[in-house]
Amino acid sequence: MGAGGGRHLVRRPGSKLAPAGIDAAGAGVPGSDPGLAGRHQAERSAGDGRGAGIGYDYLAALAGGIGTGVHGAGAGSGRDGAGRLSRTLLNTRRNLVWLTCLVAVALLVRNLYVILLVLPDEASQGPIFRIIFYHVPSAWTAFLSFFAAAACAALYLWRRDLRSDNWAVATTEVGLAYATVTLATGMIWGRIIWGIWWTWDPRLTSMLVCWLLYAAYLMLRRAIAEANERARIAAVFSIFACVDVPIVFFSIRWWRTQHPQPVVWGGGSMDPAYWSMLFLNWAPLLLLGGALAWLRAFQERGQREIEGLRRRAQAF
Repeated sequence: MGAGGGRHLVRRPGSKLAPAGIDAAGAGVPGSDPGLAGRHQAERSAGDGRGAGIGYDYLAALAGGIGTGVHGAGAGSGRDGAGRLSRTLLNTRRNLVWLTCLVAVALLVRNLYVILLVLPDEASQGPIFRIIFYHVPSAWTAFLSFFAAAACAALYLWRRDLRSDNWAVATTEVGLAYATVTLATGMIWGRIIWGIWWTWDPRLTSMLVCWLLYAAYLMLRRAIAEANERARIAAVFSIFACVDVPIVFFSIRWWRTQHPQPVVWGGGSMDPAYWSMLFLNWAPLLLLGGALAWLRAFQERGQREIEGLRRRAQAF
């Protein structure tokens, strides 16, 4: 309006246009209660503050869980660059792991051809002896996986780092898979050679107990919801279960058993033509187990992050 005595209209953020001659508290309005208007203004300000605070806290929690946040143009740009580098490295490692899986599978296919069609039959057992190229390397890989799981469990108890728990559960699952192959191939061999699928031989029984212990380990993890408590209890159980691995290995020496003597360490005999293939077939099984353990540990970390974000979102 005009300069002489007119009012200027001012605009506050988030409010309607108000004449400059009338203050926010309504003191310029005849008949108004300044105290009441002031309380209304304070309530509006507090409400705006609470709304902004809740929104900011929620976004900050999500940003903190994902590992990114915006605190200024310069900081955001730097974090974006670091995030891109981290994703690039992660994708590179993931591609290497998948490449390792493909190489391992290709080697297993090649070895299968040699085992079935090139190597001669064993003199006393015949064609069924070829199953040793999967039975023995699977047992070795299972034992190494269980030892690795116990080492990761001990590392978690020492450092309380959940990454160690990720590797503990990953190596346990890989070891349990190879232990299953060991039991299955042993039962097939026993059916052909002994005429029965199963006997309560010390070696077979101790291996079955080992399998049951690590199956119970995975069931125990599913029964505990809180991450740190689950990792702590599972770590103690993993170390306890690992005690059975040496028992399985030395059971042939400690007790009378129907199981054949070890083909590598003492007592057993094997045609030299089979030796190289035994280790050549173990190499891809070991590579495949390591690659699967890495993928499983990565998946476990992702599940843990999703659970953390879900809890933060539910807290608001």
